[in-house]
Amino acid sequence: MFNPKFVFVVAGIFTIYFFFATMQEKLLKGVYGDGDKFVFVMTLLFVNAMVCYPYTLFIRAIDPYTVEKPISTLCFCALALLQILAMSSSFMALQWISYPAQVLAKSSKPIPVMLTAVISGQKSYPLRKYIIVFLIVFGVGTFFYNSEKAAASQSTLGIGELLLALSLLMDGILNSLQEKLMFKHKPNSNYLMMETNKWVILMTFAIIVLSGEGLECFKFVQKYPSSLTLIFGMSICAALGQYFIYKGIIEFGTLSVSVITTVRKFFTVLSSVILFGHSLHLRQWMAVLCVFSGLLLDTYFGKGTKKAMK
Repeated sequence: MFNPKFVFVVAGIFTIYFFFATMQEKLLKGVYGDGDKFVFVMTLLFVNAMVCYPYTLFIRAIDPYTVEKPISTLCFCALALLQILAMSSSFMALQWISYPAQVLAKSSKPIPVMLTAVISGQKSYPLRKYIIVFLIVFGVGTFFYNSEKAAASQSTLGIGELLLALSLLMDGILNSLQEKLMFKHKPNSNYLMMETNKWVILMTFAIIVLSGEGLECFKFVQKYPSSLTLIFGMSICAALGQYFIYKGIIEFGTLSVSVITTVRKFFTVLSSVILFGHSLHLRQWMAVLCVFSGLLLDTYFGKGTKKAMK
């Protein structure tokens, strides 16, 4: 049965994150002038948080919320720091790897999330969960496998792959902490996003001022004004994307939104290959299908996972 609200949510998520992904690849993988590159990741995170924070204030104004048990400042500082580390290392990895590789690797987020939960004793999982995770790991490993380096007995792990591993690790710890706070304090999701963004602003502002990155970025955008459009475009898309995801969760539940975002990531890889001329081997296309098949299976069976939150 045709559901206009569902179509609206799906179209919003696909459209906004398509533009977000396109602008992100242009900004972080593009070459300006005589070979200059945009490397001001902390400034990018600062601007992104500066745009998202007013959005959360607007949502709070039209949809007031209450918090059963206030969350400490220390917890929000930890959330902000983990988010900064996860996003900055992911953005920095693009200096060494392709955008499709980054999207695929970040799509394997369930792996560190699961490992973190198991190690910390927060959750237990059925056997099928481990089989699905193996499918995702196999797909990611197949995609990144470099037969030429392997034949030369060289390490296949470079700086880009190590940065992605760090990003996934931080994602896993961040997700574990968020779930624990949600279980214990039951905060509204907008409240969590608002307070986290506030501390991201404060932390990244201190970093870009003390390191001088902010001034260098200012000089860069003066020299290449088109980069400023991409920076603010990404930030606006990030804020608007939260609206559609939040609306989707309220209207249709987390399962439906998980399926939508998983399929969206597949088309992000496909559009990047088409728009930016990336060349993928048959082995890598099979790896992409393997990963996203695992993610869809994980989404489908997700409600069967046993939880033992502590």
